[in-house]
Amino acid sequence: MSETQYAAPLFVDHDGAAVLLERVPVAGSDASYNEAFIQDLVFDHPRALPVSEIDRAYEGLVPVCKELNTAAGPLDVLYVTPQGRLVIVEAKLWRNPEARRKVVGQILDYAKELSRWDYSDLQREVSRVTNRKGNALYSIVREKDSSVEEAAFVDEVSRSLARGLWVPKKGAY
Repeated sequence: MSETQYAAPLFVDHDGAAVLLERVPVAGSDASYNEAFIQDLVFDHPRALPVSEIDRAYEGLVPVCKELNTAAGPLDVLYVTPQGRLVIVEAKLWRNPEARRKVVGQILDYAKELSRWDYSDLQREVSRVTNRKGNALYSIVREKDSSVEEAAFVDEVSRSLARGLWVPKKGAY
């Protein structure tokens, strides 16, 4: 495909100033983007993920950690909502030909492993990866939303772990 068939995207700031965006290579010797870059980007900017377009119950993602160890391998990014719903992100570059098939399999493997955990298992691994003591998972969420009550949060995370996999509501596809 030639680059000329695509329009040049613009970034327009709040003052109306426009900056022409240029394509950057994601493959080859001059590529500077990899899956770790994507992990960092979505971890630092969870609002970039269109969760409200999938299910509004998962809005307000709070980044917990990257590279959480499970028996299925380290999951890329773990989020939790203030309501205790867990969200897993697996980063793949589009150029990776196995990306779509492999990412679905990995997410299912991670969900299966997490469904075997209880809150203390998750808490232990989050504490290990974040180097935080105490109830690290709750503390991370509480820093973002001071209205979160610990007992209700722990109960809902426990339910999320037991479910193992998010099932979309009717019409959420």
